[in-house]
Amino acid sequence: MRSDVKEAVKQNLTLCELIVGITILGLIAEIVVLFVAKGTRVANTVSLWVGVLTAIWMAVHMQWSIEKALDYEAKASVKMMQRSSLLRYGVAILVLAVAGISGYFNVVTVFIGMIFLKFAAYGQPLVHKPMVKIFGELPPGPVLPDEEEMAEAEEEK
Repeated sequence: MRSDVKEAVKQNLTLCELIVGITILGLIAEIVVLFVAKGTRVANTVSLWVGVLTAIWMAVHMQWSIEKALDYEAKASVKMMQRSSLLRYGVAILVLAVAGISGYFNVVTVFIGMIFLKFAAYGQPLVHKPMVKIFGELPPGPVLPDEEEMAEAEEEK
C-alpha cells in the first residue's frame, strides 16, 4: 500500500472506519435487496446506494465541521456546529423528499441506507481492530499532566 494513502487513513482513521462500516452495511443490505425485491431490484438498489452515499457525505461533513469548529471561540463554535447539524438534517430531508417526489426511488430503502451512519457509529469498534492491523495504530494523543507536574508548575509561578 502506498505510504501517502496509509498516512491519510491514519490521520482520519475514525472517519475511514465509519465509511468502511457504512459500506459494509450497504453491501449486506444489497444482498438482502437482491433476494427480497424481486420486481424492483434496480430501483431498490439505486435507492439503497443513494442513502449510503448520503450517509457517507454526512460522516465526512460531520468530521469537517468538528475540525473547523475547533478554530473558533466557544460561542461561535457552538453556533457553527448547530448550523452544520441543521445543514445535514436539511440535506437528509431533501434527499428523502426528492426520493419520494420522483416516484422512482423507494423512500424506505433510501432511509435505511442513510441510517447506516448510526449503525456504523455503534459498530465502529468492530471495524477498528482490522483497520489498525492494516494501517497501524494512530500516534498517541496529548497526555494530561499528572498531579506532580501540576504541583511543579504551580511552584514555578
